[in-house]
Amino acid sequence: MSYACEIGANIYRWTLIDFSIGEIVDLVREPENPVDKKTIAIFRHGIRIGHVPKSVSRILAPYLDKGSRYECRIVSVRGTGLHTVISIEINPIKARRIAA
Repeated sequence: MSYACEIGANIYRWTLIDFSIGEIVDLVREPENPVDKKTIAIFRHGIRIGHVPKSVSRILAPYLDKGSRYECRIVSVRGTGLHTVISIEINPIKARRIAA
């Protein structure tokens, strides 16, 4: 199962950095978030840049809690500075089988 999200309003406004298409960003669960227990933050180089929209985090959070892993890539970037909107694609990382 693959997910595509647009992160615009959810990008922190102080995060004035350039994003690159194809760049990998990290998904980190935030179950202690007082606003939403299913929150998933997006990190780039160890800095939180925003959150996955609630419509997607509600679906992914239980899988992340059970240890599922996902690769998250930036697939488009529009605007600059305070007007930056990025789109990300989230794909499951399949476990590799070890040959006997």
